[in-house]
Amino acid sequence: MFKKGIWIAVFAVVVSLITPGMKADAEKTFTDVPEGFWAADAIYRFAEAGIIDGYEDDSFGASDELTRSHAAIILVNALDLEMPDADEVTDYFNDVKPGDQYADYIAAAGKAEVLNGNDGAFMPNKKLTRQQMASVLVSAYSLESGEKSVDVNLSNVSSSHQDNVQVLADLGITNQLDDFRPTENISRAGFAVMLAASIDNSKDVTELLKEAYANEQEQDSYEFEGSANLGLTLPESMKSTPEEEMMAMMLEDIQVDISGSYQQDPMLMDASVDVTMKGDMQTTVSIPMIMSEEKMWMKFPQMPGAPLPEELDGKFIEFDLQELQEMEGQPTVDTDVQTELALAIQNLFIDQFGNDYYDQAEAGSYDVPEDVNAKQVLHFELTDEELQPFMETMLTGFMPKFLEILEEPEYAEALGLTEEEIKQAQEEFATIKEDIDEITSEIDDALQINTFEEYMAINYQNYIVHDAVELDVDVTAEEETFGFKLSADQTKQNINGDISIDIPDADETISMEELEDLEPTEPVEPVEPTV
Repeated sequence: MFKKGIWIAVFAVVVSLITPGMKADAEKTFTDVPEGFWAADAIYRFAEAGIIDGYEDDSFGASDELTRSHAAIILVNALDLEMPDADEVTDYFNDVKPGDQYADYIAAAGKAEVLNGNDGAFMPNKKLTRQQMASVLVSAYSLESGEKSVDVNLSNVSSSHQDNVQVLADLGITNQLDDFRPTENISRAGFAVMLAASIDNSKDVTELLKEAYANEQEQDSYEFEGSANLGLTLPESMKSTPEEEMMAMMLEDIQVDISGSYQQDPMLMDASVDVTMKGDMQTTVSIPMIMSEEKMWMKFPQMPGAPLPEELDGKFIEFDLQELQEMEGQPTVDTDVQTELALAIQNLFIDQFGNDYYDQAEAGSYDVPEDVNAKQVLHFELTDEELQPFMETMLTGFMPKFLEILEEPEYAEALGLTEEEIKQAQEEFATIKEDIDEITSEIDDALQINTFEEYMAINYQNYIVHDAVELDVDVTAEEETFGFKLSADQTKQNINGDISIDIPDADETISMEELEDLEPTEPVEPVEPTV
């Protein structure tokens, strides 16, 4: 029994932790960027991603000095920033009007604070100097020197830019150590090379993931909106009757839409959940709910053919969460302990899999929603070819260390596990290496991964503001195949902003005891259509 629970836990951990787009343009060529040109790789990398473009005469203008307005366009595209209305440009700069060329891009750069002006002026036609470029790139991509310090001449660099030029030198983004030529204007080709190097040297993915997940636990409040489309495909043997076939059709296409808000202290969450079962008899039910640390309130939906008792209509049913846990034999767990455990598991997962399965998403590979202001997008992918090595790491690396975490009594209690169960599991995983090839081969034979990807958008405060998962797998057991698909996304807004959540009044609620005393309502017979 315990072995079965552990294998279920393995699958649950993977899915819970991992819990469409603008395509690149066709290959471009520029008349002044031949093969072998010193900046060709960077220029064509960004041109093919739709981040930069050339002129109407098919040249790139590689040696042209970069204007601040063109720098804004490139940065907005590279960072995939939210594009506000051009009217908003006056909120950030006093020398650009809404009708001016590139006003929307300049507004986007100002809103994200990636390209600032001077005394309220943006100076769109002014050239970008090399030292200004250093500060822009360090800020936009959160570049840090780390422990390495390179000897670079900063004597002719403005004091406000010296630290940022030092960062570029430390990271090897510039090799102009004797003379950075700080006041010279940067060329379009030079900016492309520097931008590519900055992206490639931006914060390590594993560090960024850990920081983002840690920030998740520290958010005071937020609003959220998301959806999930999921489907379960059953084998023919489970569709032998009309009733089974109808149920199978409904399970193949289920849509869940959710929106609501959350605050941490005191813990309150409200949500409106709409569940649509599709198929020949499409049905949608809406479930409003509110939750505190001690209680949950939920409105039962009106179902076709099964009307609610009059006493329940429009009422919230009040659940005592502690009583529910006790009824299910689950211990009451401190939410702080749950938070600590979740973060420890996430950090362990990142340590084990971060470098091999996460990376920076290529520019243009995913279309972040327009209302999401993201600094960068991280990408997770697990292919069918990678399943065996992934499971080997999961079983021989992740799970033993996960069980070490559960040696902390509070964490074990949070999962409802005893000390004896944890020790038994540790003994089993200690010997699993002997049969690891056979075990992972069996898993590989039973599980076919068609798609398993996640895109995670992170904003300038290193909060996860958008998350999207695509999962499509087939599982074969006893010569029958089950299919499962999931397409889900969630967006957060108003992080740490003002949130208002109202707890239902007594006259709006009905207790579990009152619910149990209600007389059941007779089901309504469906009306036969008149022919």
